[in-house]
Amino acid sequence: MPSSTFNKLNSTKKANFTDACITEFGQNGYQGASISAIVKQLKMAKGSVYQYFTDKDDLYAYLVNQSLETKEELISRAHLNRSNLREWLFTYLVLEIKFAQRFSDMSRLLFDSHSPLRNQIRKREVLAVSKRLSSFKDSIIGTPLPIATAMLYAIKNELITSLQQLTIEEVVAKLDQYIGVLLNGMTKQSHEH
Repeated sequence: MPSSTFNKLNSTKKANFTDACITEFGQNGYQGASISAIVKQLKMAKGSVYQYFTDKDDLYAYLVNQSLETKEELISRAHLNRSNLREWLFTYLVLEIKFAQRFSDMSRLLFDSHSPLRNQIRKREVLAVSKRLSSFKDSIIGTPLPIATAMLYAIKNELITSLQQLTIEEVVAKLDQYIGVLLNGMTKQSHEH
């Protein structure tokens, strides 16, 4: 995590540094990201980075945390309807798509399959989804919450991956189909017939 030296930087310097790092890791992945490229872009000494963070892994953990916090803030600011599961699912997944579009480098950083923190990222995201979905536990059939959460997490990842090949309209149509399938398998209504 960041050193006290980094924390003492003014907000503009800190934001510029963080943005440059997110861009580098987002566009090149963890394995391809280069501290040298970051310092060259920012016209700073390489040693400064190591005054801020102990190593590349430490810097990367900070960037992952910043990216997850940004996503959480975006989703938390939206007042999701907690009385209608279909509407909630649709709005939540649209927010995930908007995050992937608006913060594409952060999204790629979190989605990096070669990330040394991939399991921790997944656990944190799944926990956040589970907490949100738990408010509908009375609407969800005997399907355990972890299974419903895993299904929603997989759908979110599929939709974000689809953004690379489809228009937003096609992704939204796909989203509506996924929600129908998800609700058909999760809700008590579908199992009472």
